[in-house]
Amino acid sequence: MFENGAKLRSFLKESGIEITKIASQLGVTRQTIDRWLNNDKNLDKIFDAAARPFLNYLKTVSPQVNEEVVAHQAKKIMELEKENENLKKDCEEKDQEIDLLRVRHAQIDQVAKNKLKEGKK
Repeated sequence: MFENGAKLRSFLKESGIEITKIASQLGVTRQTIDRWLNNDKNLDKIFDAAARPFLNYLKTVSPQVNEEVVAHQAKKIMELEKENENLKKDCEEKDQEIDLLRVRHAQIDQVAKNKLKEGKK
């Protein structure tokens, strides 16, 4: 289980906020809320609902949990940016390899054409 999801689940329980109530107010099932709480990729969906009257994020989530969620999201963003940079580098390297292969193919093709011409003479 995602650490911040567990803390949020604990906070909701301590605050007397039922997950089924949140689910009904969001128009989703309890299982969906459970999935959101158990998966760091989906945890932010609960907070996307902050504009809805049942859950005002800044008023209902403790500053500590808020900081942890923000820190986790910032870390994930940095990881994704690094992964994106690595993928770009990989693509650039692959593009260079493809360019070299094209040049090599053109050279081989030219040699083959020259051999054909020599054979026809």
